[in-house]
Order: sequence, then C-alpha cells, then structure tokens
Amino acid sequence: MKRVARSLLAGDAPEVAPQLLNKLLVYDGCVGRIIEVEAYREDDPASHTYRGRTERNAVMFGGAGHMYVYFTYGMHYCANLVTGPVGVGAAVLLRAVQPISGIEAMRERRNGRRELADGPAKLCQAFAIGPQHNGTDVCGGTGPGLFDDGTPPPDDPIVGPRVGISKAVDVPWRRRVVATENRQTGKMSRVSVVGPSGSGKTTLSRSLAERLGVPFIELDSIHHLAGWAPIDPDEFQRRLDEITSGDGWVIDGSYGAVVRDGPVWERADTVVWLDLAKRTVMRRVIGRTIGRVARRQELWNGNRERASNMVSWDPERSIIRWAWTTHGPVRRRYEQRLGDVRHQHLHFIRLRDRREVEGLLAGVSQITPRGPR
Repeated sequence: MKRVARSLLAGDAPEVAPQLLNKLLVYDGCVGRIIEVEAYREDDPASHTYRGRTERNAVMFGGAGHMYVYFTYGMHYCANLVTGPVGVGAAVLLRAVQPISGIEAMRERRNGRRELADGPAKLCQAFAIGPQHNGTDVCGGTGPGLFDDGTPPPDDPIVGPRVGISKAVDVPWRRRVVATENRQTGKMSRVSVVGPSGSGKTTLSRSLAERLGVPFIELDSIHHLAGWAPIDPDEFQRRLDEITSGDGWVIDGSYGAVVRDGPVWERADTVVWLDLAKRTVMRRVIGRTIGRVARRQELWNGNRERASNMVSWDPERSIIRWAWTTHGPVRRRYEQRLGDVRHQHLHFIRLRDRREVEGLLAGVSQITPRGPR
C-alpha cells in the first residue's frame, strides 16, 4: 500500500472522481475503500466555489491533494479532496467508503450503529474527521491520507446525479461502486430480493441466481396453491426452513412472516431491495397484467390472472390496485428495517433504477454452486 501521487488529483474534478473509486482512506488506525464520490467545480452552480473564493472555501483553491472539510446542516462535517491546479476551485466529495479495518473504532464513534460510513457525514464521524483537518495534505503528512493498494477503479461504475443539492441536480457527476460482497461474510451467497409488486424481483433474482451458481426460489410459486388458495402458514414456514438451510440461494418475495420476520432474513447474508419509482412500477404492473390476461398465461399451479381483476377496486383482487396502494408503505417498511438491530448481520443493497440493477449484475462474481439444486 502506498500514498497516491498528487498527479492523480491534478485533473478536472469530473475526470478525477471515478479514478478515486477503490482507493483507500486511511486515518487513526482506520481504513476504508472509497466506493462513492461526487465531483464539483467552479462553473457548477451546486459548488461552494461557484460565486468565487471566500474564507470558507479557500482550501478548494489551494491545489490538488488537500482535504476540504465543511460544516453542514449545523451538525455534520463532510470531506472533499481538492483537484486541479492552484487557483481553480474544484473538489471531489467523499460520499461513502467500505470499512476494511478499525471497524470497532468506527462503530464506537458511530455510537454502535450498523451503518458505519455509507454517507459523507457518517464517513467523517467514523474516521474522526473534523474542522482540524481542513487543508490537510492527503498525499503526505500525518493527517487523513489517500492510499492505493493496487485495486483498480471499476471499469463501469454506476453513474448518476448528485445527492442533496437543489441546483444542477441533473448533472451526472456521481460515481459509485456496486457493492457485491457482504461486509461480514465475503461474497453474497444467501440473497433475499424484496420490493413492491412490479419492481422486477423475479427477473433480477433469476439473473442473480444464475451468476452466483445457486438455486432460485420464487415464493409466489410456493404460497399460491391451485385456485389461488394460500398455503397453510405452518407448511409455508416448514418449507422455508428447509430451503434456507442450504448453503446458497436467491429467494424472490416479500412475505413478512417468512422473510423479514422469519428464516429468510435470519439466514440471509444480503438483502437486495428494489426501490423503484412508483411511476416505473405502475407502468410495469399494468403492462405485465394486460399481457398475462391476453395470453392466458399460467403463473403458478395452474393459476392465471383474471380479466375481471383488472377493473376491480379491491387491492386484494387487483394486482394493479395492490401495487398502487402498497408502494409507499412498502418503502417506509424497508427504510425502518435498515436500522433494525435484528438485521445487523445483513448487507442491504438498495437499487433505485435500471442502471443500478444492471450495475449490480455486472459486478457479481461467479461462485461455485453450494446449495441443493
């Protein structure tokens, strides 16, 4: 592991940002791999330097390799790495790192919270970065440092708009590494795919299972017996106990009793949450339902979508109405679960659009099949 050369940071911020992915932030016994960044520069209305040099942003004009730390929302600090030559106000915000070592110290600074450094303010708290580090030289010195352990930046990082700004919101200067490994156990092998109806759980689950070399299980095919009769709850639990005892699997479905509060999440190492926009989900549900009815497509155990259900206002009968009424509650439910102490062993991956889904699939490594076929 060696210090990063200042020349890496000497270019234009949007070009430097993706090169910082997979570099290491090192300070006070803690090491984290940079997995998400955002670029800002002088001609950018969202940048602190857009209106020129001030006492607050002076470090951003100081030349490549310095750390610009600012206070925000009256309670948090955020850390940036200055880019470009002296006199050009540009920097890359460190949005998230994946902890590698010093995890106990990070957890103590984060007051025992499970998520350690998956946001710019959390990152600074975990690494004890504050105003005293404003102007620190990350390419030399004794403060927070930027290092390279030989891991190259990803060939195809997730690209998207920056977060938490009100100007230039569509500028795609955010870059992120797709996390394909569980922080506790290594490669994902027991995966629960959840999300609202119409989010694409089954399609993603099949693809993940194929890439991971593990069995794919669709809970709807177990739950819905002939004539849409639900399986006995005790039998459902018994079946899932048996399935989840395997060493590897991808399970598609959001049945609370056996997923969030049952054996699936108890034994999973990773949860992939498809949190797509409501308009996207509704477009998919409507198109899918019309296609199934028109083709008389058999779903599970001889069951088919009924044409009459398409116009029903009862969410228990109409999947379209169900998707419309449950989208918001489903999102709130999973947001609450992110911080639940019962799920500290799980690695949550939240995917918000097609690009992020494609990025996850592209980053998943093939592993040897280990579960029963």
